[in-house]
Formats: sequence, C-alpha cells, structure tokens
Amino acid sequence: MNRRLCCLRYYASAGHIRQTAYFMGMHASTACRIVGRVLRTIASLFPCYVKIQLFNCNTGY
Repeated sequence: MNRRLCCLRYYASAGHIRQTAYFMGMHASTACRIVGRVLRTIASLFPCYVKIQLFNCNTGY
C-alpha cells in the first residue's frame, strides 16, 4: 500500500523524487526504486487494458 502511495505522491509532485522521498520519510534512492517498480508493474498491464487498432496505410482504413 505504501508503494502505491509513494508512486501517487510522485505523480502529484510533478515527478520530483526528492519531494516524494521527504514526504514519505525515506531516502531518495529508496523512493526512486519504489517508483520504478510500480511504474514497471503498471506498464506491464498495458497490453491487457489498451487495445490499439492498426490502420492500413494503403487502403485508408
């Protein structure tokens, strides 16, 4: 739960990792590691929830 809160705080602070770390009471390297793990987890879910329709350039569809 704290990892998700740390990542949400990172988003809310416009990507300032030091501000996130200070707010969460941890070192900046720890916050950076947590945010990276959560971001990779979210990115791995991308194919499950986002469907992109590819268009054929030759036919215009």
